[in-house]
Amino acid sequence: MGQLDDIDMRILELLIEDSRQTYDAIGEEVDLSSPAVSNRIDRLRERGLIRRFTVDVDRSLLIQSNATLVELQVRPTETDAVVEELRAIDSVEYLIRTSDARVTLLVHLPAAQLRERVVDVLDEYTLLSYEVRDVVEADWSPQLGATGFEVKCAECEKPIRGQEVTIETDDRTYYLCCPSCESLFLDRYERFSEET
Repeated sequence: MGQLDDIDMRILELLIEDSRQTYDAIGEEVDLSSPAVSNRIDRLRERGLIRRFTVDVDRSLLIQSNATLVELQVRPTETDAVVEELRAIDSVEYLIRTSDARVTLLVHLPAAQLRERVVDVLDEYTLLSYEVRDVVEADWSPQLGATGFEVKCAECEKPIRGQEVTIETDDRTYYLCCPSCESLFLDRYERFSEET
């Protein structure tokens, strides 16, 4: 399953539209039986392409719907640690990290708690700058994009074409494009495991 076919792409699109659709309804759209749809979705989950099924909450209908956009610029050497700290905050709805050591997050907190729950958590790090803005309106519309996509090798990050090589670890399955990448990956994985 190196490259996704049109049916896989359509199944993903249908699940993005409504993750509660039945396999029968999806099957009618892609001309497959319910068990065949189930098998494809299972494969997409096993590959990690589908991480979870979730809901889209209309926060404007909730009493406490304060949404704040926080933009941080940190030292590049501290970006990983800052991102890990921010991921642990349950009020962070989404987090975006860019290549220039900027981190943007959408937080659902009253203004009084924002400093305490977000900015103060980062006291030990050097914040080069940060901006906080109230969100007036937000639209979240996940898309696959106009072009199809291919699954990349966990080692060289090139598209996997043909038969992939799989490696099972304690908590994850990795997909590689060839035996050479498998060998490199295993060497690196073993070194990392020994260091930790």
